[in-house]
Amino acid sequence: MPLFALIITALCLAANSISAAPQDRRAMAGDTLLLKGHVVHVEGIICPKPDLPAGALAKNVAAAYLQRSAVTCSYTPIGDKSFGDCQSKTNAFPSLRNTLLQSKLCTLECSDAAGSKYPCA
Repeated sequence: MPLFALIITALCLAANSISAAPQDRRAMAGDTLLLKGHVVHVEGIICPKPDLPAGALAKNVAAAYLQRSAVTCSYTPIGDKSFGDCQSKTNAFPSLRNTLLQSKLCTLECSDAAGSKYPCA
């Protein structure tokens, strides 16, 4: 089996998908979710901390998004963290990540050579 096929197979096996009821999904912050007991970071974005006004709004946006019944969330464990996103089962509305970016409450995440993460300019 070619190396590419092995990598794709491994990624598919490592990914998890949660189609939980709304009560099994909650926002801990705009960019951090609790999905059936798993802490999942919304991939590629940074939101303000929820104790700040913009962060509280981002958390509320994420919470409202997660309460929709036609949402499925998927994540991939990487080391001791999990990263993922949530999407409408019918693609009727943007992903959670894109919803938060469109709200202008959160920004894209960048990282430097040392692995430090910061909001992209």
